[in-house]
Amino acid sequence: MKFLVDTMLIKLGRYLRFLGYDTVIVTPETDWKSSAHANRIFVTTSRKHFEQWPFGEKILLHSQGVENQLRELREFIPLSIGENFLSRCSRCNAVLEPLSREAVLPQVPPLVAKNFEHFYRCSQCGKIYWEGGHVKRLKQKLQRLGLDEQNRKGDYDD
Repeated sequence: MKFLVDTMLIKLGRYLRFLGYDTVIVTPETDWKSSAHANRIFVTTSRKHFEQWPFGEKILLHSQGVENQLRELREFIPLSIGENFLSRCSRCNAVLEPLSREAVLPQVPPLVAKNFEHFYRCSQCGKIYWEGGHVKRLKQKLQRLGLDEQNRKGDYDD
């Protein structure tokens, strides 16, 4: 499943990326009605953009705030914390690649390098990620919102 969200849903777009969904966040400069986005589910809070979407599936959300928007989106699409959780860069949407501790030594604080074993780097922007306490808190928040840990593989084709 691939998403396209407009600038009014930047936080929701980042959360979809946390969940591992390929999510493009369009900006005013982006040609959001381009056929390059035709295979994506368009999600917006703008009735005007909703009506202008020239392709297939689209969802108009009415909620404010990312937590309420995730709940509302779940009414249309079964979202879960699956095997692709934290597999995409929350900044640019590219796929994260595993990285050895030795490779990150000069790029992360010494305590991080000492205390964490698994690291990932964005294949596009180079941002480095590791599974600190924020990951546990994020999972707990998503579970409070009703997103269970399930294996999504095979549920939808990309």
